[in-house]
Amino acid sequence: MSDIFLTDTHCHLNYIPIEEVADTIERAKENGVKRMITIGTDYSKSVEAVNIANKYDNIYATVGVHPSDAKAYNSSMYDKFIKLASNDKVVAVGEIGLDFFRDHSPRDIQEKVFTEFINISIDLSKPIVIHNRDSSDRMVDILSSELSRKNNGGIIHCYNGDKKVLDWAISNEFYISIAGNVTYKNAVEIRDMLTFIPLDRILIETDSPFLTPSAMRGKVKNNEPAFVKYTFSFIADLLKIDEKELADILDTNIKSVFNI
Repeated sequence: MSDIFLTDTHCHLNYIPIEEVADTIERAKENGVKRMITIGTDYSKSVEAVNIANKYDNIYATVGVHPSDAKAYNSSMYDKFIKLASNDKVVAVGEIGLDFFRDHSPRDIQEKVFTEFINISIDLSKPIVIHNRDSSDRMVDILSSELSRKNNGGIIHCYNGDKKVLDWAISNEFYISIAGNVTYKNAVEIRDMLTFIPLDRILIETDSPFLTPSAMRGKVKNNEPAFVKYTFSFIADLLKIDEKELADILDTNIKSVFNI
């Protein structure tokens, strides 16, 4: 992997103890993962993500409210998020979306917060990072309505194999991000749909510390950005594409969607 430059487009460096961040970043670089985007999920985690990004070269951040945390958000925080998202190292608004599987926040609140953050992304001309679980129909309805005013593009994070979401994403200039769960034995639907994703619309991520790729499951306590290399190699093998070629394609995609 010495000649490969990879990006973990979705990790949570802000979920690990601050004293472990530097070593985690260094391990990633040693494994060819030389750029990382750390994701905000509420205000405090978004602040932490921005602080980490400001401290390290080639670390970027997003800011947003995860649907599970939507119940803790109120509109008085709008201006604080606008200010935070205006930071030069913030490349997107997210992780935002809907989660009708866990339902940790009431669905009407999830939808309201989702809409508000789409509007933040429109106001700042930044892409969005979408979380979707068991909510595809409603998510597509909201996105189609809100982005009719202006579409800055975005990413369907941790794609789950849903064809409706894929069709909408490709038609609306969104990217599809593949996480380590594509390597799991039961992830047949994700692997089947992977072959339908245009190469110029694909990204990879760890979603660390979650979704450890199969190669490292049971061997480590938590997933980390270094392990995106396993997802990368798995996809290259599945699609029968040279790893250097795939890395170059991914880097072009990353620079396009995040304007890095």
